[in-house]
Amino acid sequence: MKIKLILLLLSALFIFTDVSSACTYWEQDVPMCAHFTRADAVFMGKVTKIEHKFSGNEDGFWRRVHFKVQQNFKGADSPTFTLLTSPWEAACGLHVKKDQTWFVYAKFDDEDKVYRSFNGSKFDGKEDKDYLNFLKTASEGRLDTSISGQLIPAGSYTTNRYSGIEVTIEENGSQQTTLANDEGKFKFSSLKAGNYKVRLNFPYLAGVVWYYTETKYINQSGTPTLFGYEVKLKQGECDYKFMEVIKPTAK
Repeated sequence: MKIKLILLLLSALFIFTDVSSACTYWEQDVPMCAHFTRADAVFMGKVTKIEHKFSGNEDGFWRRVHFKVQQNFKGADSPTFTLLTSPWEAACGLHVKKDQTWFVYAKFDDEDKVYRSFNGSKFDGKEDKDYLNFLKTASEGRLDTSISGQLIPAGSYTTNRYSGIEVTIEENGSQQTTLANDEGKFKFSSLKAGNYKVRLNFPYLAGVVWYYTETKYINQSGTPTLFGYEVKLKQGECDYKFMEVIKPTAK
């Protein structure tokens, strides 16, 4: 019985989605600083040209969008920027039109050697003053450096079972420990830049579904169950992980 549980745990433990579709759309309450940290490029730009990549109609799944960069906050060092996007938000898309100004968050696709959108919003000159200040603060590394996350139940875990889940971070021999709260949330604030090891210790047999593809993880099956991942933070960056907790069952 124990062997079957462990094998099932290992087979169901980590479910990843493709970078092009693994949007923060699927996550819960993602802090804006995490969007900024995850992005390879963040800028405000005016749409100058839209090309349909796979079809010639307005609903073509992928579109190549050209921007004139107006403000570079991260990684958009040239006066122009080109990325692929979908018309649908659920597929990381930006519903852009020519001559509109947008805030854009983009990831670089190493395989296809292109930038793809994963978050963004249309610029509103009256409403976005505070947002511009946030992006400027983020670009200067003046945000709080933090590690946070949220666990939610899935499958047969239909009720909260977060009592006793211990979360520890370690950096250069120094440790901090906290417990997930009743909502499955945890956070470590006021950190310094560095390489961190994060460990989640479950007092029961559990599996975890990760929704962000760049997680480097370790696991130790059994009871208790230990999960871990690594985080590399620069000053002013924040890391956020969203995880579904599943209960392996024997057949």
